[in-house]
Amino acid sequence: MALLSAREAARRLGKDERTIRRWVHAGKLQQRKSASNRLAIDEGEIERLAAQLTAADQEKRQEMIDLQARILQLEQEQARIRARLAMLEDRQAGAPERAGRPAEIVYKPRPVRPRLITEQASAPADVPPGSRQATEFATAHGISRVTFRDHMTVGIRGELVEHIAIPKPNKPRETDRWLSPEQQQAAVAFWNRHGTLWRRCDDFACLICGNQGEQEG
Repeated sequence: MALLSAREAARRLGKDERTIRRWVHAGKLQQRKSASNRLAIDEGEIERLAAQLTAADQEKRQEMIDLQARILQLEQEQARIRARLAMLEDRQAGAPERAGRPAEIVYKPRPVRPRLITEQASAPADVPPGSRQATEFATAHGISRVTFRDHMTVGIRGELVEHIAIPKPNKPRETDRWLSPEQQQAAVAFWNRHGTLWRRCDDFACLICGNQGEQEG
């Protein structure tokens, strides 16, 4: 096979010429002397190293894909655990305590009572019709307020739940968060994408769970 100079070898491998010379010095590439007594590398050596570099790049890409898949799986498991803990905390908070014994969790079905969305806090004038308070919307669908606040402000894998943030009157450091009808639909789609467990509410006027809702947790 032909002999290549360090510059030609660098061009073949897409590397800097100094990198080629370092590899020769380290024994990663075997050098030969050309007729002019200059550094020369057998073309076969370059082809061998190119194949090794390609295989290494493919292996790194596969490792990155596997890592991203594992991260997504862990995030979904974390969301399920947090939802489960929030549900258990809500139930335990209402359980009676016995003297000298830890509180016993009593599971009782909640009575189903149709509830109108108008029972919630009045929406500010500058939010779209049909908007709902974010905490009320989340609680109605079995998501804890803390979890949903994280969905809006921290997100999962860089994705946030879009919402309307309105500073409270006379409390500029505090914020009321609202969801427009479109943002309510987007919030449920966000939960479904990231494996967050939610439940249908008992509000017949809900855009998600009423006659207009077609998604189900």
